Amino acid sequence: ALATCAARSGALAAGSYSRTVGIYGRGGRRLEPLFVLEGHGGGVTGLRWSACGNYVYSGARRDDDIVCWDVRSGAGELYRLRRRAATNQKVQFDIEPAGRYLLSGGTDGRVRAYDLRDGSEVALGGAADGAGDGAGERGLLVCDGG
Repeated sequence: ALATCAARSGALAAGSYSRTVGIYGRGGRRLEPLFVLEGHGGGVTGLRWSACGNYVYSGARRDDDIVCWDVRSGAGELYRLRRRAATNQKVQFDIEPAGRYLLSGGTDGRVRAYDLRDGSEVALGGAADGAGDGAGERGLLVCDGG
């Protein structure tokens, strides 16, 4: 898995099947390794950068966790987002356009949403659950690929 960072010119995250994420930065005209992040139970198959460029989110095969890494100085793991992903297939995730929520599918057929400010799982609901007043809310289409 590879992901470039829009907020940091030349920043790159590279996931490997050896369960690590390498963070690279532009050093003059070359891409230089900055540090390696370790903590997944399987090969890394998904990567996303936060909108601000301070965090990388990584997911791996046969691993129920999406890990939030603080990459400002190699500080390491911030929190984990739980989902069902005990499979060799890629279980995808993405960050919605405003950059506040991460959504992930799961092998249990559920779509989960997480607030990236603190890593808490949030309910996926709409007008039927009465949870929101509609002020400032934007629609989001989620597809399970089927």
